[in-house]
Amino acid sequence: MFISFVKLFLYIRILLIHLNITCLKLPIGGRGRVVDVRWIQKKRGSNYNPETIRIYILQKREIKVGDKVAGRHGNKGIVSKILPRQDMPYLQNGRPVDMVFNPLGVPSRMNVGQIFECSLGLAGDMLDRHYRIAPFDERYEQEASRKLVFSELYEASKQTSNPWIFEPEYPGNNPQ
Repeated sequence: MFISFVKLFLYIRILLIHLNITCLKLPIGGRGRVVDVRWIQKKRGSNYNPETIRIYILQKREIKVGDKVAGRHGNKGIVSKILPRQDMPYLQNGRPVDMVFNPLGVPSRMNVGQIFECSLGLAGDMLDRHYRIAPFDERYEQEASRKLVFSELYEASKQTSNPWIFEPEYPGNNPQ
C-alpha cells in the first residue's frame, strides 16, 4: 500500500511539474486516508481535461450542527442540536444513547427492516454479539427476519434480566 502511494505521489508530481497542472487541491492542514484513486482518460480529440486523476480521501471529523446524517434505510436528517451526555435520554439501565432520530421517519417510509435492524443491534449490544445479515433473507424462510430478531431479543431479555427488552404479551408498550 505504501509503495503504491509513493508511486502515485511521484506520478502526480511529474504531472504537476512537466504539464504545469495546478488543479490538485486539498485544504491547508487537510488530513485523511486515501481510499480510492481513479485515473480517467478522455477520448482522443477532446481538448478539455484529457486526463483526470481523482483521489478520494476519507476524513474523520467531529459532527456539528447542520451536518446531514443518513441511514441505510432511506432515513435522513440534519443534526439540529448537540447535547452534553448528561442531557441525552438514556435507557432504563442508565446507558445513554448516542443519537436520537425523529420517530416519524420510520412509519412514513413504511420500512420494517429499519425497526428490525435497530432491535437486532440492541440485542447484539446486550449479548455482546455481532450479526451479518444477508439482504432479502426472507427468500430462505417465511418471516426469517422477525423470527431472528424476536429470538435474540428474548435471549437478551433473559440473560440480562431486563424484561423491558422483550415483552411478548405487550409488544410495543409497557403495561405498567
